[in-house]
Amino acid sequence: MKAEFQRWYEAVQLALDPHAMEARWAAVQALARSVNDAELDALARAAFRSDQTTVATSAVRTKLADKGGAMPDEEFALLAAVTLTVILQQGEPAAARAATMIGTAHFKGLRKVRQPMDLVGLAADARLALARTTRRRPSLELGPMPSLEVDTTQAEETEGSDERISLLAEAFTGVVQQLAERQAAFEQRALHYVSMQAEELDMLWWLQGGRTQAGQLFSEVSREQQPFVLARDLAEVTFALPGASAIGSLLERAGIEDSEPMEIANAIQALPIEWLKTALPDADKHKASPVTTPLHEGIRRRLEVRGESTWIAGWAGVCDIDSAARLTPLQLADLCYCEQLLLHK
Repeated sequence: MKAEFQRWYEAVQLALDPHAMEARWAAVQALARSVNDAELDALARAAFRSDQTTVATSAVRTKLADKGGAMPDEEFALLAAVTLTVILQQGEPAAARAATMIGTAHFKGLRKVRQPMDLVGLAADARLALARTTRRRPSLELGPMPSLEVDTTQAEETEGSDERISLLAEAFTGVVQQLAERQAAFEQRALHYVSMQAEELDMLWWLQGGRTQAGQLFSEVSREQQPFVLARDLAEVTFALPGASAIGSLLERAGIEDSEPMEIANAIQALPIEWLKTALPDADKHKASPVTTPLHEGIRRRLEVRGESTWIAGWAGVCDIDSAARLTPLQLADLCYCEQLLLHK
């Protein structure tokens, strides 16, 4: 990827001396390995050139500048996109969240990303691949039994009784630790397996029953509310990002159509206030982002005005979209599902 890194600089007509280029690349690699949730959101904002910045934005900018010197805005936007690309292509721990955030920031095409790499395509591919790999059945066989032989040689060669006891205890603890690690690894795989099974069963029972978590028939939920209500139901039983690979099919089977687009603001306005409060509890309101969770930013703003429609203009402004922007019900449902996972998983 290092060769591509230089070509990306050339593509946006930026030039750096070799020393600064090395420093920038090292900073990108370091941030990709250690990035946290707030920094991921800041990277997405920068990569999509959003005017909405956060406290984490300046911290991310400082980390990427590192020893490479001052960084203009255009270079910061490029390095943010490069960092996200590295996270995705190298399979860093944050890859699932990064792929989901890029998808929600793209807003199903309502926002454009001007970068020399296909960031949205990479995120879509990573989301699908990770959805499949994270749900592979782990082996439930215990690992090989470690040696239970306690090496007492060092203790036997020691004259002091206190030191001898200490060395024996240390040797015995080492053996017990190996057994504990073997058992812990097995328990982690078993928990992962049980979580996958629970997710699959819960989703299938939900679909088979044809009722929302609140007990309402799918067909009785209005067209405007369906994408949000059904997506949240599925997000609640999803055990980890980036979610199930078959989520689109499940939503369609539940009756959500990929047909006539609807106005996003009208769909949010149609949701009951009590439902909004459960979808975005007070404790999670600070997590809503106009860039990476734009639907929930709208929910947050509607809650602030107690359900009135005065929130729409401000929401459209901070999200950088038209207030009358439209998406199909299926697009809205997938977006809501992803945002729910970002906020609650």
